Amino acid sequence: MDEVEQLISVKFQNRPPACAALIELWQEFKSSGLADNIFVPEITSGDDGKFWSRVWEMNLHRELVRAGHQPASADCGPDFGIMLSGRRMWFEAVCPSPMQIDENWLQRPPGKVWSFPHSEITLRLTSAIRDKSKKFDDYRTKGWVGSDDAYVICVCSGRLLAGDPLLANDIDNFGVSGAPLIGEAVLPIGPWAVSVKEGGHMGESFRSSRTNILKHNGEPIPTTMFLDPAFAGVSAVLCSASLHPTRDWQPLIVHNPLARAPLPTGLFPGALEYMAEVDGEWLNVKRAGDGGRAENG
Repeated sequence: MDEVEQLISVKFQNRPPACAALIELWQEFKSSGLADNIFVPEITSGDDGKFWSRVWEMNLHRELVRAGHQPASADCGPDFGIMLSGRRMWFEAVCPSPMQIDENWLQRPPGKVWSFPHSEITLRLTSAIRDKSKKFDDYRTKGWVGSDDAYVICVCSGRLLAGDPLLANDIDNFGVSGAPLIGEAVLPIGPWAVSVKEGGHMGESFRSSRTNILKHNGEPIPTTMFLDPAFAGVSAVLCSASLHPTRDWQPLIVHNPLARAPLPTGLFPGALEYMAEVDGEWLNVKRAGDGGRAENG
């Protein structure tokens, strides 16, 4: 038993199924030979954030393999790369910490009341995506990533949705608009609204536009990355909640309408994919494969 297996065995000694699943996940990843030179020191460091970040990285590797791809990796650059139809595609994993998230929401103690902290969660997602977008620019400057390569930021929201990341539910990955939270982080999709006509009569409901979200200090943070050419290097964002290794993975993928290197749909079987396009003053967001509009803002 190596040091990673020992850590998992101690950390999950009272949860045999989770322990066995995580050890199996590590054994698969270890046998791939893709663990970089800081993987083991980080996952065994005792830092909870680093532990879950590495678990998410292993989950992403497993799902790439299950989807029929052959991921490669190196000590420098993005976490994983694949070749598809002659094009290189990169995948960068990130598992944001629950900073500024209400503890009652995270722990959900019996007898307590909590509200869904959608703004705080969206801010954490937005911050993670911006940071990884900057990394892409750095990778490209250093020549590790080509300007025509696709680049996907893969976010695990598990630590933002529950106190136990293994129990996070993808149902919580949808925001106040009914669209995925990850979509609200990169596109100006606002909450549902109802117009009030003269005389107080209620009009039709519609999804409003939200171009920014306020931090705790009042600073507005844009939610328009995928309408900004500065982020055209990001092909798409992928989001999944659960960090428990499972065979029924169903990530959410939001494609960047301005991407220099668009991500093809169908890369991950079972994924729920969303496409966006600008039509005059309208932003149309719809599920891939659906004919009609899904979200308007």
